[in-house]
This record gives sequence, structure tokens and C-alpha cells, in this order.
Amino acid sequence: MSKNNPSNSTFIDHFTDLRNMLIFCFLTVIICSIFSYFFAEDIISFLVSPLNDVMTSVKSTNRLIYTNLAEGFLTYLRISVFSGFVISLPVILYKVWFFISPALKIKEKKIISYFALSSFICFILGFVFCYFYIMPLAWKFLLGFQSLASETSVAIDLEARLGNYISLSIAMILAFGFMFQMPVVLFLLLDANVINVNNLVSFRRYYIVSVFTISALVTPPDVVSQVGLSIPLILFYEVIIYLYRKLKDFDC
Repeated sequence: MSKNNPSNSTFIDHFTDLRNMLIFCFLTVIICSIFSYFFAEDIISFLVSPLNDVMTSVKSTNRLIYTNLAEGFLTYLRISVFSGFVISLPVILYKVWFFISPALKIKEKKIISYFALSSFICFILGFVFCYFYIMPLAWKFLLGFQSLASETSVAIDLEARLGNYISLSIAMILAFGFMFQMPVVLFLLLDANVINVNNLVSFRRYYIVSVFTISALVTPPDVVSQVGLSIPLILFYEVIIYLYRKLKDFDC
């Protein structure tokens, strides 16, 4: 009897489609990761470039080391998987969209489309801001603790490990990319009437404290990157309040 049950058949079909989608996404990441491995050296050079520029400007030793025989290979592997996931992300999102879109209404499809596009743009802004502005400043600040040898002290030089630096760079890029999603989240909450502008105004002081706390947790232990992440998020908050008030006045 269960074989003739339409609801049971529909559930099995959806489960099969979900399984096929997950398998497809997994294979896509694997293939893109394998492809990325052949360009791992170029990707590492790209990530190392801000540190190399700062080392050159402060006349530090321009090199990265690894102290474990497998560290070099594992770093290349980590870079390949990370790059493979980033490259395959548009395909994965399209596949997920293709899976859930039949169950959505036209208005819901538009909202999700705007959200996805805005989220992508904000992530790119976070990456660009981190890579071109924050990383050079943070690395210069951290390299400032080196010192030359003197009669009363020994030299203090940085011997940066490749694996640690790549992990730190990826973590910073992801932190800025994801934290820059805050304007999109606030707009969605406002548009869905979950919160209103008055809530944002009254919650401002708590938001500022929360932003500095989160920034201290997701960035390296230096003031430059923490403040560099906090300031844009606070500005975004104020801009969202201003723009949403203007939009409401315009609608009226």
C-alpha cells in the first residue's frame, strides 16, 4: 500500500533529489580542489604578497619557513580545498537554488535573489578591504616588534611559518567577508519587520560593544585588525539606520 501512497512517493523523490544534489556539490568541490592544486603556488604567492611588501619596506627577512616535512604539502592541500570551495560556490548555490526554487513564491524568489547578490558583493568588499588595507597595516604593526642586536640585547627576528601564515590569512579574509554581511542581515530583519529603526537606535551601544568583542575574537591579537574590522561595521550600522529612514520617508 505504501508503494501507491503519493505522499510517500513524493518524499522519496525529494530525498533522492537532495541526495543527488549533495553528491553533486561534493564532487564539484573535489574537482575544483584538484584543479586548484595546480595553481596552489600562485595562490600562496598572492596571499603572501602583503607580507612580502611589508617585509621589504621594513628590511626584514623575506621568507617563510616550515618546520615539519609534511607542512608544505598540507599547506598546499589546504589552499587547494579552500580555493576549490570558493570556485565551486557559485555552482553549489545555483544547484541549491534549483532545488528549492520550485517551492518558493515569486516574491520569495526575488528576496532571495537580492539577498544572494548583496551577500556576494559584501563578501567581496570585505575581502578587498582586508587584503589591500587591513593586512598590510596589521603585518607592519606586528613586524614592528623586531629589533636589531645591540651590546645589551640579542636580535629579535620573525621566522614566520608557512602553514601558520596561510591559516591566519584565510581566517582574516573569511572573518571580514562574513562580518561584512551585517548590512544585508540588518536590511532583511528590517524588511521582515522583525526589528525596526527605533530598535537599532536603542540597541546602538550594545551593538558597538558586541562588534568590538567579536572583532577581538575573529582577528589576530592586534589593535589594527580589530579596529579595522569594527569601524566599518559601526559605519554600516549608522548608514543602515539613515538609509532605512529615508526609504520610509520616501514611501510615505
